[in-house]
Amino acid sequence: MARKSKSFGKLLRQAQQENTGQGYLKDLEKKVASGPLGQQLSQIIPNPKGEVKMSAVLEDFVEPYLDGNESDQAFEAFLNIAVIAWNIALFPEDQQPQKVDLIVAKAAKGNTQIQQEMRSVLEELITRKQQHFASIKRQIVEFQLKGRGKNMHLSVAATLSPK
Repeated sequence: MARKSKSFGKLLRQAQQENTGQGYLKDLEKKVASGPLGQQLSQIIPNPKGEVKMSAVLEDFVEPYLDGNESDQAFEAFLNIAVIAWNIALFPEDQQPQKVDLIVAKAAKGNTQIQQEMRSVLEELITRKQQHFASIKRQIVEFQLKGRGKNMHLSVAATLSPK
């Protein structure tokens, strides 16, 4: 049997990655549909024209806070906080403190130390969003992590940019 060329192997790996990515998108679409906005968001448009890839944006957004040694669970937990901060930063500035207060009160349930730490992290992430990603006005609706460690794949569902 003839030996497969390196370029064929490369094409095969690319096709497998695309198929895996499409599978992740289907899983994310199901997750969004079953969530609180499922009725309002009838379809996910993968990589809409003229829009930035929000999974890459979210990875760039959290990158300074990660050292690569986090557990998968710690990474996912931090992404949840980062998404909350990202979405709060989209509100008018005068409404942001109220939104932070609401999140901190729900998450920390009276533990003042946790409240202070969470408030600090949220405020720092909101400032980062405003300073480095101000031009991106897309709300992050949902995200999903698949795989483990270095093979982890992040999929993000976001609204389109406002007109």
